[in-house]
Amino acid sequence: MKKLASFFLSLALLSTAAYAADLSDWAQEEFSLAGVNNLIPYSLMTEDLGGDITREELCEVIMRAYTSITNEEYIRAYSPFEDTDNEAVVAAYALGITEGTSDTTFSPAAGVSRQAMTKMLVSALCAAGCPVYMTDDESIISGYEDRSQMADWAVDYIKTAISTGIVYGTSDNRFSPLSPVTREQALIIAVRMLDTYGTAKDGSVPVIETPEDDEVKDGDVTISWSGINEANDYRLIIKSDDKLLKAFDLGGASSFTLSKSELGSGSYSAYVLANTGESEVYSLPVDFTIQGQTSVEPNANLTRAQKFERIFGSADNTYKTPEEARKHIVAVEVPVWKMKSDGSKYQSSLTLEVNEILAGEVKAIFEEIFNDSSQFPIYEGGGYSWRMTNATARSEHSYGTCIDLNVNENYQIKNGKILCGSLWKPYENPYSFPEDGIVVRTFAKYGWAWGGNAWRSSNDYMHFSYLGY
Repeated sequence: MKKLASFFLSLALLSTAAYAADLSDWAQEEFSLAGVNNLIPYSLMTEDLGGDITREELCEVIMRAYTSITNEEYIRAYSPFEDTDNEAVVAAYALGITEGTSDTTFSPAAGVSRQAMTKMLVSALCAAGCPVYMTDDESIISGYEDRSQMADWAVDYIKTAISTGIVYGTSDNRFSPLSPVTREQALIIAVRMLDTYGTAKDGSVPVIETPEDDEVKDGDVTISWSGINEANDYRLIIKSDDKLLKAFDLGGASSFTLSKSELGSGSYSAYVLANTGESEVYSLPVDFTIQGQTSVEPNANLTRAQKFERIFGSADNTYKTPEEARKHIVAVEVPVWKMKSDGSKYQSSLTLEVNEILAGEVKAIFEEIFNDSSQFPIYEGGGYSWRMTNATARSEHSYGTCIDLNVNENYQIKNGKILCGSLWKPYENPYSFPEDGIVVRTFAKYGWAWGGNAWRSSNDYMHFSYLGY
């Protein structure tokens, strides 16, 4: 059995200097090995790798390591929880690796502390039949200044993990039991778990060749990479603000060109996923920046049918389920002016979830509004949300093709009854949109309707719609 001197390692002592994107430099080698050994759930790659891992995500990582150690598929069972039916969670629960937060809830999106992860780790190794033996020797942890922070339920697991050399403190006299664990830390632990109690294999990973890391581009960006012999196909992953922005399934291609109009100006990160059939292997990330104002040609002359064809590929098609819609939704960060209580304005930003086809367009619209001398303040905004407008009609928000802004000061009203918001007082209230103002005019320039004048039966002054409803 191989011995790894610091299996869990003192996570707080690891360097946090950035390699690129959301992956720290100290995590590079283990991240690549995690992919080669099929330890990375794709769901983790859509989130910030440096961000705190959730309970559900940790179950997915640990159960992948458990499967690799035992060479057995984990059991599929009925979920006792009302808030998740995730297979890894259910299997981990059935094996005694994790517990619910109540008899009927798991709280899948909640974070995980070091002491909670330690318990799950020891429990997983025990469930896998590894030679890990529980101990209650208090002397093991008596030197830690934060001993009083350790929960009663975690103490023996912490003692056991330390005594077997698979967990250490964050310093000579601190364990930091309440500190959160990040996604990249969990992946490293899974690799070391496999290396110590199983057989971790080496392998090749894709390498992004262009652009160079931190390269600044004025126009389109071509991502090219050297592939691996085992790959069946590739997926290009683009992140913005450390979260998934776009993903492209590219078959056997070794390059792909991203247009400036599609992405807009801003900073991005790229990963290449190689699917080998046995595992999903990831390249190390590369950062790049597209500078300057987004180059998108306004087109206010498309018919409704043409707009539907642009978004859905057909004039008589829409997304039928939230799962289908979500595949086409991306997050975009846009510049805005906000206003302090004294009336002074300051630069800020909003993040909106919109249809991927409209991402560059939305950025261009907000850049034009932001660059206008009026500095019109926008303090809130909402885009994608799967919902119905009534019992039979689906809201355009379900497609990510409309945006609501400054809701309270731009109410929705029908037949004299206010349905949402509180008022609409253009030129009197600084957040209400005038019909001839920069916000309405700019959306209209790009072919977006404004709910303030689009329909006879009602007025929805907060609402800007690409499809017109």
